[in-house]
Amino acid sequence: MGQALRGLMYLHSQQIIHKDIKPHNLLVMEESPICVVVSDFDISSDRSRNDRTTTGHGGPQGTPDYMAPEVKTGNAPDQSSDLYSFGVTMMELTLGRLPTEDDMTAIRNSRWLTSPEPSESLTTLLNGLLKISPQHRWTAEQAQSEYFQRAQSPVPMYWKWDRDREWFDVTERFKGHVQRILDSTSTDRLGRGNDQRQSQSYTRLQVMRVQQIENEELWGRYVAERKEMIRNQNTLLEKGHTTDAVDVKTATELNAKELDTRTNEVYLLHGMRDGVQEKIALKGFEERLAGTGAGTIYGLGSYFAENACKADQYCTPNKEQEFHMFLARVTLGGHCYACNDTKTSIAGHFGGQRVEQWKMLPEVQGTGVTYSSLVGTALARREFVVFRGIQAYPEYLITYKRV
Repeated sequence: MGQALRGLMYLHSQQIIHKDIKPHNLLVMEESPICVVVSDFDISSDRSRNDRTTTGHGGPQGTPDYMAPEVKTGNAPDQSSDLYSFGVTMMELTLGRLPTEDDMTAIRNSRWLTSPEPSESLTTLLNGLLKISPQHRWTAEQAQSEYFQRAQSPVPMYWKWDRDREWFDVTERFKGHVQRILDSTSTDRLGRGNDQRQSQSYTRLQVMRVQQIENEELWGRYVAERKEMIRNQNTLLEKGHTTDAVDVKTATELNAKELDTRTNEVYLLHGMRDGVQEKIALKGFEERLAGTGAGTIYGLGSYFAENACKADQYCTPNKEQEFHMFLARVTLGGHCYACNDTKTSIAGHFGGQRVEQWKMLPEVQGTGVTYSSLVGTALARREFVVFRGIQAYPEYLITYKRV
């Protein structure tokens, strides 16, 4: 759609009003890379030639479902009405159907009637393009700079995009999602796990706050590592090896469409002692520090859990008796399993290669590519270990209480 908008911007720079922007008039050309072009200029007008014809057969020209309100009432189409039609087109492509009046009213109030909601940045774009008053409607330049340039950025589209801040409170938007994750992955082992620092009695982890971490530098490193993993996955496929998908209990509708399934990218939980969260948000997960606060049965790596009751075992409170854990994006890639509870047995499972040392995983036989992660099943709850900290990004910091 960014290409379509740039095409529309070019037409407007040449004083051409299209008058009938809709999905049928945007053609996807079978080229490499894919190219989107604006088509069908049967009713367009060229204002540089004083061509101001706006009606045919006694009424407004164009397709009513995509017309701006002012055009429906008889005003001449202009650049602003083209952008309104572009907004309706984008909304239709997002919903998979034409938006209703209720949909349009909701988006003008920065809401959606569908679930899960699209990204906040898309909501802002459509809110700007679908203003009833053309004077308040976004220009093409605003849409380009506020949304489509961000689409070319390495950071996620749903980020707040404020270069002066890296922590954003998203409790109102995501608290329900996160609470469901904690509730569904907590069991009767709450307070009584193998690694619980002190046995306690509580029945629920109650979410107090959710903060989104937007560390552009750290994210860039994470994405670069993910791209390298895609290359490794392609090498494995060429040599006849396939990577099984990893189903995790923390799977959620939260940003599900953003995850890269090619590299087994998932959301997992990471518990920690109080005071460590700021360091992780700044520098990421540092596998060299593994074991400073808990055991490392599978070697020095960054450990993650799919069960909130497991991650909770490693958490210590602040003075307000609040605890913290991260809901992190983790790229697991090609993974191997460790099924026993001693390092000697684990080493045997890996064909004689020990995993006690930092970053030690075996090679996928005959490929020259090492496994990217380890799924440990030695204990009651699975653990997921990466031996390169940049395979994980600490996206959401959950503050919670034990109740």
